[in-house]
Amino acid sequence: MYEHGGNIHGFETPMVDFSANINPLGIPEKLRIAWIDQMREVTSYPDPAYRKLKKAISDHHFLSGKANILLGNGAVDLIHSVIKSVRPHEVLIPSPAFSEYRNASIRNEIPYRELVLYDCLGNLQMEKFLKEVKDRSLVFLCNPNNPTGRALKASDLERILKKMEETGSFLVLDETFLPFVEEEKRHSLLGEEPENVLFLRALTKIYGIPGVRLGYGILYNEILAKKMNSLQEPWHINTFADIAGQVVLKETGYLQETASWLRNEKAFLYRELSTVPWLTWIESDCNFILVKSSYASAEDIQRNLLEDQILIRLPYGFTGLSDHHFRIAVKDRSSNLKLMKALQKIKDIT
Repeated sequence: MYEHGGNIHGFETPMVDFSANINPLGIPEKLRIAWIDQMREVTSYPDPAYRKLKKAISDHHFLSGKANILLGNGAVDLIHSVIKSVRPHEVLIPSPAFSEYRNASIRNEIPYRELVLYDCLGNLQMEKFLKEVKDRSLVFLCNPNNPTGRALKASDLERILKKMEETGSFLVLDETFLPFVEEEKRHSLLGEEPENVLFLRALTKIYGIPGVRLGYGILYNEILAKKMNSLQEPWHINTFADIAGQVVLKETGYLQETASWLRNEKAFLYRELSTVPWLTWIESDCNFILVKSSYASAEDIQRNLLEDQILIRLPYGFTGLSDHHFRIAVKDRSSNLKLMKALQKIKDIT
């Protein structure tokens, strides 16, 4: 069973894809131009040290010389390599959460506990979570969480970091969706330079380029960084991804436009969702919304939406979600209108 969104390739007609949380503004124009202008670069191997790309990441986050920057073929690449490198006693996954945390644990034969620790409003139950952190664990925490969309504040993360230190544990803080959150710095500990945290980022969703697989990690533990680097093959980031990172991380105007779009379209979707009496949802801090139906299963809803060439994210792979849950991305106005009209006309599902 496919556990991710964005699988549009099995359909004969083009789909409006609400299953993948991709910025609908699309590829930044400066990146389109850079790819064309630098096409000749594909005739050479990429820089094996990726110096320009790493400098762009460092400058974007104002990192100090203590930071180790790790590159991945998407963030998932780094999820697997950090487990191989840390080799914890166990992995703890507060759920519902991204299924690749579990999959990476299984593939690397590390015992894991996946516990439903988010409440019905999408918030992490902090006291329950902290009690579950055992000695020498590796903890995956998505901030904002996928699929609930809620972001932890820096003060919450401080408490979690203290627990990591007390138990000799390691935290993988997946910040893939954090660039979509307003006042991003209020929800991150990146500037505090903790040695027992891997900060995970990806450029694919915020800059609308999921086909260009580029994730990165920021780590203040040099020994662990060397272990993770040793697992990577030479030239593991291709030239197009290398160029993309160098260009988009300087794109401040694009991020401002994204923030304005997201603010307006989330407000629109909340208003429209409130007109469908059999739907409830969690207010999200990022670019997707977790919805629950009291009327029909997500699979039944999806079958109806296929008549309008619309895909939603089904609950496959998310421990703790019911078969009535589904997730929708926030898209452009015309797409959002199409989704809401299709949901509003569903009257009888048999």
